[in-house]
Amino acid sequence: MATHTITLGVDCSGFSRSKEISNTDNGVSLIDGETVITGAADQDLQIAFVLDVSECSSFYLVSDQNIQLETNAVDATGGNTLNLIANEPYIWHTSSYDTFKLTADVTTTYWTNQSGSTATIYCVALYDVTP
Repeated sequence: MATHTITLGVDCSGFSRSKEISNTDNGVSLIDGETVITGAADQDLQIAFVLDVSECSSFYLVSDQNIQLETNAVDATGGNTLNLIANEPYIWHTSSYDTFKLTADVTTTYWTNQSGSTATIYCVALYDVTP
């Protein structure tokens, strides 16, 4: 079993609040510090990553550069496209107000980096392997 703990908070003008959100599940998909050189286009860089989105309970994705992710195909056919902002993680969990941006099961990922600098990507997805 693995547990994701996400801490969200605010500290402003003497007001401070934080909330920990934890999810525990038995499967983890991971991209751990993969680099994408600048100028790389989706057809140039594929990173293995598999996820049954209907079983996902917690998801964290961040890049240190502006970068584009396409899932499943270089034109996102049958997949999704996410445009990441440098150092702004995309976080989703089962009690999020918003729906999960990945709507199709992920079989692989393709990355485009036109930021001018090499990007480093981290992604952790927690999911149930026994639906």
